[in-house]
Formats: sequence, C-alpha cells, structure tokens
Amino acid sequence: MRQVTGGWTENATTWNARPALDSTVITSRTGFTSGAGAGLDLLQVISGGDYGTVSWDVQRVREVAQAIENRGDLLPTVAAIAGSDGSVAGFTELVVPGEGKGDAQHYAADVLPGHRGHGLPRWMKAEAIRQARERYPDLAGLLTGTADSNRHMRVINDALGYLPAHQRVTLQLDL
Repeated sequence: MRQVTGGWTENATTWNARPALDSTVITSRTGFTSGAGAGLDLLQVISGGDYGTVSWDVQRVREVAQAIENRGDLLPTVAAIAGSDGSVAGFTELVVPGEGKGDAQHYAADVLPGHRGHGLPRWMKAEAIRQARERYPDLAGLLTGTADSNRHMRVINDALGYLPAHQRVTLQLDL
C-alpha cells in the first residue's frame, strides 16, 4: 500500500496474464460499465463535439479484450484499489505486443467520479510505465493518444515525459 497524495492511500492491483480477458474484471465488476459511467461518450466529453454515443458496456469491453487476445497481444492493467472499502477506484491499461518488443500503447485510463481529484491517473500511468520497463525490457517505447482539449490528461502525459508525435483532426459536418 502506498500513499498517493495527502491523506489518500491506495493499493495497486495488476492483471498481467493471458488471456487479455482477465483485465475485464475491472470494468465488468465495477462502476465503469454501470451507473454514472455507463454509455459515456468519451469523444464528446474530451472534445466537446457530438459524434454520437458509443456504449462501453461489459460486452463491448470483452470484445475489445478478445480482439487484443486474438492478435496475440497482452493487456496488462493497473488498478487503484480504495483503501477505505477495497473497491476499484480507477484503472489504466497498456497493450503490449505479444513478443514484448516494439511499441506498447496506453489504451484506457479512468477514475470513478467519487475518487477524482487525488492524482490517481498520474499515479496509475506511472505505475504502468514502471511495470512495463521491468517486465518488457525490449519495448522500444510507450505511446498514448490524448485530445488537445483533454487538458488534465495532457498535463499528466507531459509530466510523465510524453512528447507530441503527430496530430489527428476530426471534422463533423451536419447534413
């Protein structure tokens, strides 16, 4: 158990096994696919645009994990476990090439609303980076994608040493 920020103590739990489906326990057994976060349209939250709703229910989470498993990649996942009641407060995932070489990529990172404001995303991403360096020494690098309008995650990524590599622009035309 480590103190993350003043007065906030978390445990780190890591799923790092095949099949990748093991990591879906985080989203399928917590509030990430039910309650306040169910069906959350992340593109709209991050960009302010309206790109339609994409539902991240348990079935969709499992389908994505299965696709990762099918191509032979790994899905190590770090979760912050609330010291007060043992619930999952947040998680972050990496997708690592199956052979542990090349570039790994951060996929999801989220913290439930009741646990926000304590620095958990930075702590979890830093822990994921530390574990990736330890477990996959032949990785060439770690990639992450963040919308310019997501200032909170941009600050975290900047502090962790990520540098912009390219920019993607999404346009929408109402017909």
